[in-house]
Amino acid sequence: MKNCFYVSLCLFLFVFISCKNNNQKDSLESNSKSITNNISITDSIQISHAGLIYEDKLADNLLFYNPVSYDVVVYNLKSKTTSAFNKSGDGFDEYTKIYKNFITFRNDSVIAVSDIKSIKQYNLKGEFLGDIKFDTYDNAFAPLTNLKFYGDSLLIAMKSLQGNPSRKEFYKDNRKVIFRKNLNAGEENNFINFPEELNDFFEEEYYYNDIYSFADLKKEKSFYFVNSNGKVLYEFDVVSKKLNSISLPKIPYYKILKLPFGKKISQDDILLNLYRSSFIEGIFKDSKNTFIVFGEGHDKEYLIDFKKKNKGFPFTVAPNINYSLFRFNENSDGKLYRLNKGKNLYPFFWDEQKEEIYMLSLNSEFDELNGVTTLYKGKLN
Repeated sequence: MKNCFYVSLCLFLFVFISCKNNNQKDSLESNSKSITNNISITDSIQISHAGLIYEDKLADNLLFYNPVSYDVVVYNLKSKTTSAFNKSGDGFDEYTKIYKNFITFRNDSVIAVSDIKSIKQYNLKGEFLGDIKFDTYDNAFAPLTNLKFYGDSLLIAMKSLQGNPSRKEFYKDNRKVIFRKNLNAGEENNFINFPEELNDFFEEEYYYNDIYSFADLKKEKSFYFVNSNGKVLYEFDVVSKKLNSISLPKIPYYKILKLPFGKKISQDDILLNLYRSSFIEGIFKDSKNTFIVFGEGHDKEYLIDFKKKNKGFPFTVAPNINYSLFRFNENSDGKLYRLNKGKNLYPFFWDEQKEEIYMLSLNSEFDELNGVTTLYKGKLN
């Protein structure tokens, strides 16, 4: 029951998530300095739905969801039109809830929503098109995450690792983390042993607060994810079924929280720790550069004070996450764009042709009062 609670709590709080305490009991690793650069805002777009979280882009369509109402919203950049639906519920044609990385475009006319042991499919009007069921995703109450469809025949997704990562027993038994299903033949397979093939996800005496983050580089034959310590990007070749690893350069202001095995952590500290550590939220890539989007961790003292002043923490109110964008080339020459001054912005898409970055405005009082979500376009200086 404790393990079930741990996974469910992390899934719930992930929609809100998106340091200077260095001692032997718990520590934060900080990486090297870098020149801070600016982003010049060039345009803005208002979508007539408040509180939206970005999930996917296909052609001119942007896919969002609301983490409270579970509305699904599609905005078309070319026609500037919006379509929306809500099919949350307990019916056979409904999804239970939507969390981060639970929803994606299957193609230009079908939206896929991950649910318990199935994926619900809808057209852009919200009409139910059937579901994709699983046979070999055993003993799983947590839906698959980071769904990616390759053509009409192949689905790749991540499995949620159930259990308590603060116990060494969590790392003893190899478990598969990649789920692969041939949608035509119905064949299902699981790949990549954790922790055998992902052995940099913890240390002998310490573990990381998060196991892995997700990255979407939009490559036809590859599926990407990244470990939470910000050191390695993993590429799973969906054809050869082989795993490759790519070392990342040191990310400025990326501070990773490490916690010692065997130390009992209070419920309050579990909640605080979710906001103390940096985390990678996304990765973009063009012909010359790689872009890492990450949230910066908060100082523990700040979080304690925030909790005292906000009784609803973390279920109805949470501190803003300060997002940064780190761009680097094949020589690891990097530039940092910090976005925590003024508007609270989250960069989610890079348009290489126009050299524009798309950013989502988060926790804006103006947007909330006016029932809108604002997107910004900007140039990297």
